[in-house]
Amino acid sequence: MAEQPTPEDASRALGAVRRRQDQALDAMREPRWLSASWAVVAFLFFASFDFLDEDHRIWSYLALDALLIAQLGLLHSRRGSALLGRRSAGMPMRGVPPTYLLALTAILITVGAAYSVGSLIPFRPGDIPYWHTLLGLALAISMTLFAGKFQDLQLRLLRYSRRRSGAETHDGS
Repeated sequence: MAEQPTPEDASRALGAVRRRQDQALDAMREPRWLSASWAVVAFLFFASFDFLDEDHRIWSYLALDALLIAQLGLLHSRRGSALLGRRSAGMPMRGVPPTYLLALTAILITVGAAYSVGSLIPFRPGDIPYWHTLLGLALAISMTLFAGKFQDLQLRLLRYSRRRSGAETHDGS
């Protein structure tokens, strides 16, 4: 019969598992050039509203959709992730803790509510020339400056929710 592990051995093994989980999460980090290229795409997309007429604007939507679909497809394969500069493929949805999904849903609802409230404001920026371009520039700058901080926040939340859901399952609660 195999002998029972000591509490110290179990603690060391659990610590090693957590370190490997943290390494796997760190490998999911987006490279800086990808965030910067999406900032350029966002700027060009918003600028297209000011520089393209309504008949040709559909092409900017189609280009954005194609880029989004291509990135999502690449992120969920090993070769695609390597092509995009990631060290690992994306995490399957079954590995995402419910706490993280709940927090992400709350963030999306908050952003949607803020957008809805903002649309009720009587100020219409249509009188400002090139306001779409200015909005795209502001979005691109903020995406470039805060992409790393946003990823850090996401990874911290994911680590917290994984540990919390792991603690609940191991404690039997």
